[in-house]
Amino acid sequence: MQENPHLPYLLLRRLFAFLYDCLLLIAVLFVVTGIAVVLNGNEQLAHPSRFLLFWFVGFCYFSWFWRRDGRTLGLQAWKLHVVADEAPFLSWQQCVSRYVSGSLLFGVTYVTIPFRADRKAMHDVLSRSGIKFRKQ
Repeated sequence: MQENPHLPYLLLRRLFAFLYDCLLLIAVLFVVTGIAVVLNGNEQLAHPSRFLLFWFVGFCYFSWFWRRDGRTLGLQAWKLHVVADEAPFLSWQQCVSRYVSGSLLFGVTYVTIPFRADRKAMHDVLSRSGIKFRKQ
């Protein structure tokens, strides 16, 4: 495993893995929206709480993969995985911390990467986790 890759390489792989996961998450949200519309009597979802539903579905998507083997489908495609600092997989608390900080501070958390020797983003540090590379 490569511990400290060059900065542009690291950022591009993380970015492409995230974009891949976003495309998959959009497909999941289409299904969730379809189910919610049917349950709502075929009426559109107009209540602002629908965004909380979508945010929660995103949390379920990411945390399920992080807890299972540390790799979302996007991370698998780019040969990356999320590891906890002190355990093989993330705990629920680490998943919540990682998802909340990563989604609420979207993009800003990556500012710390160039300044840290371990190349961790702010959401990695806050959740006591990190991204590792797999040579396969």
